[in-house]
Amino acid sequence: MELSNKATGGGGAACSTEPHFPLGLPLHEWLPYEFAPTGGCGEDDWSLLGMNMADYCIIAYSIFSLALGAVTLGWLYSLFAKK
Repeated sequence: MELSNKATGGGGAACSTEPHFPLGLPLHEWLPYEFAPTGGCGEDDWSLLGMNMADYCIIAYSIFSLALGAVTLGWLYSLFAKK
């Protein structure tokens, strides 16, 4: 039985066995224990309280955005309230 490209993560071009880091730094060669790729492509086996890392990132981004908005509004109010 043959798996379709969709089932295998889009085929061979979807995932690379060699990681690509900013500025082309070979971090996986310098510190392989920390930066070597492990697991399968698209594998999502980390969860805490039923949510994965992406869910927690969205929650953190939302909280920080609300805090930034409140600080910005407070700063603008202090600028215009003095005049």
